[in-house]
Amino acid sequence: MARWLAVGLAAAVVAFAIRFGTFAAGGSDSYCYVEQAERWAAGTMTSPVAPGETFPWTNVPLSLAPTGFIPSAVHQGAIAPICPAGLSLAMAVPLTLGLPRTSVFYVVPLCAGLAVWSVFAVGRRLVPDWAALLGAGVAATTPVFLFQSLQPMSDVPAAALWTLALALVGRSRRLAFCSGLAVGAAILVRPNLAPLAGIIGLYLLASGARSEARANEQPAGIAGGEPLATRTRRTPGAGWRQAIADAAAFSLGVVPGIVGVAWVNDVLYGAPLSSGYGSLEELFSWANARANLWRYPSWAATTASPLLVLALAAPAVVRDRGYAWLLLAFVVGVVALYLPYVAFDNWTYLRFLLPGLLPAISLAMAAVACVAAVRLGSKAAVGATMLAAAWGGWQLHRGDALDLLTRAREEHRFIVTGRFAGDALPPDALVFTIWQSGSVRYYGNRLTVVWDALAPAELDPAIDALLAQSRDAVLVLDAFEREMFKARFAGASRFAGLDWPPLARVGLAPTAVTVWRFADRARYESGARLDTLLVR
Repeated sequence: MARWLAVGLAAAVVAFAIRFGTFAAGGSDSYCYVEQAERWAAGTMTSPVAPGETFPWTNVPLSLAPTGFIPSAVHQGAIAPICPAGLSLAMAVPLTLGLPRTSVFYVVPLCAGLAVWSVFAVGRRLVPDWAALLGAGVAATTPVFLFQSLQPMSDVPAAALWTLALALVGRSRRLAFCSGLAVGAAILVRPNLAPLAGIIGLYLLASGARSEARANEQPAGIAGGEPLATRTRRTPGAGWRQAIADAAAFSLGVVPGIVGVAWVNDVLYGAPLSSGYGSLEELFSWANARANLWRYPSWAATTASPLLVLALAAPAVVRDRGYAWLLLAFVVGVVALYLPYVAFDNWTYLRFLLPGLLPAISLAMAAVACVAAVRLGSKAAVGATMLAAAWGGWQLHRGDALDLLTRAREEHRFIVTGRFAGDALPPDALVFTIWQSGSVRYYGNRLTVVWDALAPAELDPAIDALLAQSRDAVLVLDAFEREMFKARFAGASRFAGLDWPPLARVGLAPTAVTVWRFADRARYESGARLDTLLVR
């Protein structure tokens, strides 16, 4: 019964993510994955931008790379994605099958369902099925998990694959290989977590030591009242050989993912160990650890629950303590890998820890169930269920307070803005923008220029040259970008004040996107009346 309830819970999460998902390619991450998926489906990893055209400013390659992309270091005049290939490869599958363009947005919701089911599968190795189901329910209501299940980003897929790998490992040699395949796929999705594969491999090897120890503890004559002659004979070292074979099968499954990452990096960035995010020195520094050591636990406590600390007690009380130690070591490994990473100041970046957060929830609920069984006896299920319901309810309340659905709906502005650009602007128009640079290309098929790649003194000459060619040029700014634009070009450009009526406003304040036509400023100064379109 619990198994079918877990399936229903996973299906409910998939339905929620589809119903409220953004289904929008905008911003750096979402556009990077979706656009890269279309390139995979088209059979090309890079493509030239505006071939044969010249532009009147200096840093042209960088300016023509939309957010989420960088100028290719390998292919001149082309751009390359900064994000890893794993999620985009999965998104490319429905496209290659001829499904509609929007089919790419169903991948993350399906992964959310897989993640919830995998949490249940992990939990049932620690506690009875009913308690494992409670852990899956708590995981399904975690605010950062719900929020990321609505976005076409890699956090939930990475968490789903790692949790699946943990659920499969240690059951059989065939499942060890399948676990390795899941880890390889997870590495394709999030390469920086590759060292976690070592933790799982060590667990498989350690199982050999445990097996040998149990064999050596068997009494020489009578084992549990059973005559020695009727006992199954164990060849010395059999446990070690089995463990090594399991670890080898697991490693064999991991290899394709690692090779895939190296190959993609070599093709896109010129070296197997390179990436689109920059050098390791730029991304990782122990100077970040102090801030992250405070932020991650505080975000987890205030958006998930302080009850997560109960995960530390699980290895002492659950039925498979070795497996619990694996999960706990895995959680610590995830946190350790992200402590030196760039320090962000927003709770949504708890998403980085999702691969560790899900097994931590399983451990915490397993500890609760085991303690309840000791303290409450036959009423253990009732007590644990009440606590899990309170935990999940509190998380849903926190999610509502954090405006998860409102934040997701705000992403719709990318779709509307991009379509407006395609409908209102001529095909050769140039759109100066940053945050909307991907969505304008994806939905509007208009060439974008990232304005912060221009030197402040270059903007006016660039616009004058474009207008002299009768080429339309517009400025598209998200609400938070207006002051950034003014500050960058203050004193260097006549457009810095944004002191003429905009062509259009997309959406409602305070998140409205504003569109200015550069040529309208001179018209406005000459006394022409300019009307602003309100686009919903």
